[in-house]
Amino acid sequence: CVASLLQKAMQIILSSRTITRDLQEEENIVEHGIDIPTYKPFSEAFWGTADTILETNNEESSSQLFLNIYTEKVTSGGIKSKVLLEKWVLTYAAPSESSKVSSFDCPESVQLLRCLICACRLFPAFYLSKDYGTKPNHYEMSYAVSHKAIRSPDFNTPDITKYDFPSVSTAQGSLSARVEYRNSCAEFSKYRTIDITSDIDESYYPQSQIFGVKEPVENSAPQKLPEQNPLPPAEPEPANDTQFYSCLSNVNEQNRSVSEDILSSSHLQLEESTPVPPEIREFQQTIADLQEMEMFKNTATVSSCIPSISISNNNTSTISTTLQT
Repeated sequence: CVASLLQKAMQIILSSRTITRDLQEEENIVEHGIDIPTYKPFSEAFWGTADTILETNNEESSSQLFLNIYTEKVTSGGIKSKVLLEKWVLTYAAPSESSKVSSFDCPESVQLLRCLICACRLFPAFYLSKDYGTKPNHYEMSYAVSHKAIRSPDFNTPDITKYDFPSVSTAQGSLSARVEYRNSCAEFSKYRTIDITSDIDESYYPQSQIFGVKEPVENSAPQKLPEQNPLPPAEPEPANDTQFYSCLSNVNEQNRSVSEDILSSSHLQLEESTPVPPEIREFQQTIADLQEMEMFKNTATVSSCIPSISISNNNTSTISTTLQT
């Protein structure tokens, strides 16, 4: 039906020009991969005009649906000033006998809806509508729908562009769309500051956001830190009598290992200081237990290798190595 196609086209245009976050959504139409949300205010405005179009339509004349998009600003005296941004005209003509398409449920209708979706997001009024939706603005958008030419101020600038969309011709009639739009809309956006008066009840805000005058905080004198006792003078370090052995030192003459010498020297130094804490005694006992392990009984030895040569009867020589200690 042509009325269904007209409604989808108008829903696409108005949903891209009006802030729809607060509008009541009727249904979401998905057809041929196209997602078209419908809103109740747009449907009411359309059907109030479409009924008149369908009643007055005949085979000899065509019917038109006019849709104007405005931006308006309210002055301090409460007077609204409108500026025309876009002028849409959807024309429904009488059926054509030469058309081979039986109804409007055809690929040409899908092509028209896709063209409307893309074009509506490229015109300057679309970016203006997005600007109105981000922050409070002195301007806002409005629209008017009628089956007759709308009596309103025309474009106040010669910088106008016209565009004709591809038409749909069927045995039920033909539908075409045309638009005239302003090329410059940026001057119709002016952000409005939000004024919070002083007579608003403070309970309206959370406790952390109450805007009150903070009492000045007196700077108290910095507290002085208690004086610390100076460190006692460092005692001279005792002479280090620990003996160090190289890897070639002859330790076997004393029948002692390097580890035993270190343990004995540490034991003597601990005995000189009294009393000995129990932790130190436990450590000494642990060291004594570790002395029984094989890893502390290794002794350094010096070995020499003397090679010897022997000759067998089969004229082959054999080199053997004898280890002598």
